[in-house]
Amino acid sequence: MVKKRKTKKSKPSKIKHLLNKLFMLNTKRVLVILAIWVLSVITHAIISLVFKIDEKIFFLFSGIILPLYLLISILFFTRNCRRD
Repeated sequence: MVKKRKTKKSKPSKIKHLLNKLFMLNTKRVLVILAIWVLSVITHAIISLVFKIDEKIFFLFSGIILPLYLLISILFFTRNCRRD
């Protein structure tokens, strides 16, 4: 029997794998992002209405972080899925 040698992944390969894991879109991931966004908006509105305070965490999450992540993911996805 011949033993297979384990090849050590180079650092750029590990980084590329991590980026693909984080930013590649599929239908399930897009639906989860949209569901989290809707829940964040609703939670922000309910907390603001009930407690009469401006809640900043859900606003930041739903207004800045999730749309920015979605935009970066779309750009990454379109850049990496182009047919050459």
